[in-house]
Amino acid sequence: MGGYGSTRWGWHSKATTVEECRSIEVARWVREDIIAPDTRRLGCWAWMNSYTGERTASLGYEVDTRGRPPWVRLFYTVTPWGGEPVDYDYKIQLVTTRPNFGGQRWWFVCPLLGCGRRVLKVYLPPSGRYYGCRQCYRLTYESSQESHKYDSLFRGMGYDSEVARLLLKRYR
Repeated sequence: MGGYGSTRWGWHSKATTVEECRSIEVARWVREDIIAPDTRRLGCWAWMNSYTGERTASLGYEVDTRGRPPWVRLFYTVTPWGGEPVDYDYKIQLVTTRPNFGGQRWWFVCPLLGCGRRVLKVYLPPSGRYYGCRQCYRLTYESSQESHKYDSLFRGMGYDSEVARLLLKRYR
């Protein structure tokens, strides 16, 4: 009892985290005036390596908020590992709400089949082909997969748990 292979620990893989995915945040696109009321925009969005400055991925977009319903059209190419490039071109519906304090808040409607959730971010996992919400892809956060076994040690030293996690990450 309790010998090698007697547990199920090796039988599952780690869940994909949001930090591993490409993401598009509606609030950022609003700040950068890509999404605005009664407008039409066309452009390119790129992800850069923060160390080298090299472009790691990009996508083309078209935003039209003049019609009903407003939408964002994404077009990009995905090249699977060892496969041929595949082009994607589809629309994500936009909706708005009116917060109690005034103004207008924009949301994506998850385009994945049968979902329709109103979300602030859509994600493209490394193995994904379409952008979708965190729930549809069953994404988790990196911090939720970390061990907290040293938290009490750092708390005793006067650090809060977030500082403790940063210190552990740095010295591992």
